[in-house]
Amino acid sequence: MNRVDGFVLSVPIKNLPARTYAEVGLSNEFERPNDGRMITGDLSLEKTSPWSGSLRTGVQALVAPDVFIDTSLGYLSFGQNGLDVWEGRVLLSIAF
Repeated sequence: MNRVDGFVLSVPIKNLPARTYAEVGLSNEFERPNDGRMITGDLSLEKTSPWSGSLRTGVQALVAPDVFIDTSLGYLSFGQNGLDVWEGRVLLSIAF
């Protein structure tokens, strides 16, 4: 699958020891198999849009001088009728 992300914007919401943020994204899948048609639960074909939007919110924190954590929750299927894609992430980075 070829994807082009239109933009992703990260904006700090409050100035706290743990930084909160929101990301807005726009994706266009310009080359899609079967012209973007997919099989539904009742085995019929449904045409999907090549455009989709996403919204994520999360928290980043420096736990120790060498430990960083980032947690986020996002909805990735704005503009796609009948499709709900959610994402949850936890990133733990330890410097050594």
